[in-house]
Amino acid sequence: MLDIALKTITKKLNQSMRQSFELDEDVVVLSAPFDPGGSVAREVNNKIVVFLANISKDTLPTQNSYTMLDKRSGLQTASPLFLNLHVMVAACFDSARYQESLKFTSHAIRYFQENPIIDRNTNPELEDGLDKLVLDIENVAAHELSNLWGILGSRYLPSVLYKVRMVVINNNAVTRRNIKTTTPETRVGA
Repeated sequence: MLDIALKTITKKLNQSMRQSFELDEDVVVLSAPFDPGGSVAREVNNKIVVFLANISKDTLPTQNSYTMLDKRSGLQTASPLFLNLHVMVAACFDSARYQESLKFTSHAIRYFQENPIIDRNTNPELEDGLDKLVLDIENVAAHELSNLWGILGSRYLPSVLYKVRMVVINNNAVTRRNIKTTTPETRVGA
């Protein structure tokens, strides 16, 4: 599910970049920005990189811990899990192409401001299991941003963080069966 959401976001942004800047190749990649040694990953050099920075549970959709499938049989499934993905869009360009990195970052911000919802209306080929993604830019304080890039083991790159809402994990597997018992009625005589 997470991979599908991030691939969809990357694909939509790539389509927009290719069309707007008349590019022959993809400029947006879904990848970790750095290799385990802290060096820039080869596949992201001079690209816009999209990567998952964090996952959190969305507490807004309040539901029971279970959903009843059939009241007669008592079958229940676990409630859907609503997730927020914190997705970073970062410009991983060398210093000679710094202005170009800012141009592409600006385009990404504008694109997601104009197209904050990815659903079946805007993306008919959206894969099963994914109904809607809502992108919202996150304000991140300088010290939090410093901590984030420190955790990644590298230096800051021009970037913007988005909260992607409405990622739902729901496998509809039966988790419980409640069996109703009744008290027998006893009648004497008729």
